[in-house]
Amino acid sequence: MDQPQSRSLIFNSLVLRYPNLRLAENPGKMNNLVLTTVSGLTVSQMKPFVVSFQQYQKDADLVLFTNRLDTETRRYLSALATELIDFSFFCFRARHFECLLWPLWKRVFPLLKSEVSRRTLARRIFNLASLRFLLYLEYLESLPKKPRWVFLTDSRDAIFQDDLFARMEAPGLYAFGEGKERTIAICRANAKMLRQCAGKTAVKELNHCQPSCAGTILGDYESMLAYLQTTVRLTMSVHHMGMVSSVDQGLHNYIVHKKLSPNIQFVDNDEGPIGTMGCVSTDQIQESPEHLILQQDGRPYAFLHQQDRHEQIVANHPVYKQCRNS
Repeated sequence: MDQPQSRSLIFNSLVLRYPNLRLAENPGKMNNLVLTTVSGLTVSQMKPFVVSFQQYQKDADLVLFTNRLDTETRRYLSALATELIDFSFFCFRARHFECLLWPLWKRVFPLLKSEVSRRTLARRIFNLASLRFLLYLEYLESLPKKPRWVFLTDSRDAIFQDDLFARMEAPGLYAFGEGKERTIAICRANAKMLRQCAGKTAVKELNHCQPSCAGTILGDYESMLAYLQTTVRLTMSVHHMGMVSSVDQGLHNYIVHKKLSPNIQFVDNDEGPIGTMGCVSTDQIQESPEHLILQQDGRPYAFLHQQDRHEQIVANHPVYKQCRNS
């Protein structure tokens, strides 16, 4: 099946669920796939991510799930991404008020007889952090041509530094740690997210584990599909879902450390191709002469997350310099 036909089938299968869906201008490759959610962001916030994607990911498609974009941002992203998929999500100051009734909704899910009806309710009830995983799952299930690798990522605070997919070899679902010196027990935020997901017993059981960030998850197609199916199913029964809570990260750590999905591989922050910089102290950051951020073996990380928390990276990194000069 040629690519235009393939993209048309994807469009037709999704448009019934997402009436505002439209294809962007660029033909797809579908060898590898990057999925991210863009809600209420601007061109300046998205530019480092998109510019670095264009520079380093020559064998990948970029699919953006979009909500509340202004005209300028939509035009900019349409010109550079492979697809834009608009979705409906009502919130007020980032608060999703349906979650106020979460104790009721989580009792309704088991009463619904079909997966279709449960997902229909989930699209209305889940907060944005959890909804994105349902959007990704339904998109992947609709693809007639399966990509080799799928990368789920945040985008406002993330940039590429190299070809991420060229670094990957063995299939699996790769979860990336926040740092060897961190555990769930000593990180109040991660402990709270896990408690909201699975209760105090889960926190006690997993308090020795290193937190993994739900903002960067990478896997081959089959492993990612299994992970997302597990994530969506378990989200329907989490203990608590707040209007703006990050229960998604609590659930991600619960699945990863209890290995509730096949082929899970945990990668330490300084040993893999993805660097989560939010908990890295400034004196631990290693830079190349070109100001690329280096992992432990001296190679540049292929991808950085939360790098904008470090002023020196924003000031000196070539991606940010390129964005300021364009």
